[in-house]
Amino acid sequence: MVKDDAAFVDLGDIKLCYQVRGDGPRLICISGTNSDLRNKPSMFDAPGASDFEMLCYDHRCMGRSTVPDTTPSMADFAEDAASLLDYLAHIIHDRDQL
Repeated sequence: MVKDDAAFVDLGDIKLCYQVRGDGPRLICISGTNSDLRNKPSMFDAPGASDFEMLCYDHRCMGRSTVPDTTPSMADFAEDAASLLDYLAHIIHDRDQL
């Protein structure tokens, strides 16, 4: 059984489910639609994945991320990625300072 290392971030109108795994240069993986981090194989299983610290997440309305009251647009998906990176930048900065 694989340990569930999922985390959640509250972006106001939604909560995104994300995972960070690995060591190496940081890489964000933005999957196509209909993705779910629980499905295998995942981006973490891709060739070369072990060479990176990978951030993968479920888009709004997919996987364990929540569904907003309105139909999402491409701009919403882009804003979600940017907001997730902003949120994690603070955590990563604090961790790297230890």
